[in-house]
Amino acid sequence: MNVKKVVAFGTMLLMGIILAGCGKNLSAESHDSHNGFTIPITGKSSESAVYWKTDADGINKVKTKNGEFSFEVPSKAHKFTIGVSNSKDMSDMKTIDFKGEKAIADYSTFYDAYDYVGGSDINFLPTSPDDRNYAEDTKNDVFLIHTDDGKLLGLNVYTKYGSTWFYEIVAAIGSTLDADTATLDSGIKSAEKKPGQYITKKSGKINYTFIINTKKDTYQMFVHS
Repeated sequence: MNVKKVVAFGTMLLMGIILAGCGKNLSAESHDSHNGFTIPITGKSSESAVYWKTDADGINKVKTKNGEFSFEVPSKAHKFTIGVSNSKDMSDMKTIDFKGEKAIADYSTFYDAYDYVGGSDINFLPTSPDDRNYAEDTKNDVFLIHTDDGKLLGLNVYTKYGSTWFYEIVAAIGSTLDADTATLDSGIKSAEKKPGQYITKKSGKINYTFIINTKKDTYQMFVHS
C-alpha cells in the first residue's frame, strides 16, 4: 500500500486556526488530521495557484480548483511557521504559527520498550528513523512511524486480511505505552460495530484511533497526541 494513501486515511478535524487579515482574495485555515503525521491546510484564492513554505522548506506551489486549494505539511515536535501567498515572491504572505506536536514518547525510549515487548516476530522498528517517516510495507500489512527531533509523533498500523497480526501489534504498542487494555479493547469493539468510522479512545495522554471494516477485512489504528 502506498504510504501517502495510508496516511490519507487520517481524519481532518478543524482546529479553528484561521489566518487573520487574509484579504479578500486569499484565506486559509489549518486542520488537525488526528494522526500525528500531517497538518492539512485548506483555503480559497482568486488566483490559479498559491505558494507556501515552512521554516525548513523551500517555496512550494499548489494549484487551486474552483477557487480552493489544499496541501499538507509534516507534523513537527517544535514551533514552526507556515506562510501562504498568492505570489511566488511571498510578498503578500500570511502566516500560521504552530506550537508543535506533543510527542507520544522519546523514540529511543519507545524503541527499547517495544523491542522487549514485541519480540522478534513482530518487531521491525529501525534503531534510528532519522526524523523521517518510516514504513514497514508488505503486500497487506503496513506499519508507519513519524518522528521529529528524536520524538515519536505518530504511529499507524494497517492491515488487510490480517486481523490476528493487527491485534498483536495493538497489544504490543499498548503495552509499550502503558495503555489501559480495556480502553483499547473497547475502541476495537466499537470500531468493529461501526465499519469505516473513526473511533478514538484516550488512555493517559495518548489517543488511539481505530478504523475497522470486518466485511472488507481492513484494520487500522492511529496513535497520536
